[in-house]
Amino acid sequence: MTWRHLNLFQHHCLITATVPRIHCQEHGVKQIEVPWVRKASKFTLLFEQAAMVLVREMPVLTTPWILEMTDKRLWCIVLHYVKTATDKLDLSALRADPTKTPVVFAVAGKGKQTLKDFKGHLIAHDGRAENVVEIVSDMSGAFISG
Repeated sequence: MTWRHLNLFQHHCLITATVPRIHCQEHGVKQIEVPWVRKASKFTLLFEQAAMVLVREMPVLTTPWILEMTDKRLWCIVLHYVKTATDKLDLSALRADPTKTPVVFAVAGKGKQTLKDFKGHLIAHDGRAENVVEIVSDMSGAFISG
C-alpha cells in the first residue's frame, strides 16, 4: 500500500509498505491497521495534520493548491475531522458568553427546519434550547416565515 506523506522540499513523499493480512476463522481476511494512517485514508496522519493546520489558517481553496491535491480529497480529510469533533461535543454547559462565543452549529440553508435541526443537534449533545439566549443569522425572513 502507498500513502502520501509530507513533502520533502518541493517533492512529494510517498510511503509504501507491505501490510500483512490475517485470516480469522470468525471474521475472515482482515488487513493489519498501520499506526501512521487512519483507516481508509491514503494520507499519513502527519499529512492530514498539516492539511488541517493550513485549512485553519487560510482559505480552503488555497490549501489544495499548496498541497498539490484535489479539493475533493482535501474536503474528505476536513469533513472527517469536523465530524469526529462534532460527535464528541458536550453542550450540557453551553451558555451565552459575549466574550467567548463558540460556534456549535453551522449549516447551509435557512428556514424553520434549520432551527429545528439546531434544536435536535443541541439535544443530541446534551444541550438545552432554553440556554440559548442569542443567535447569529443573516436576518432572512425564511427563519420566521419559512
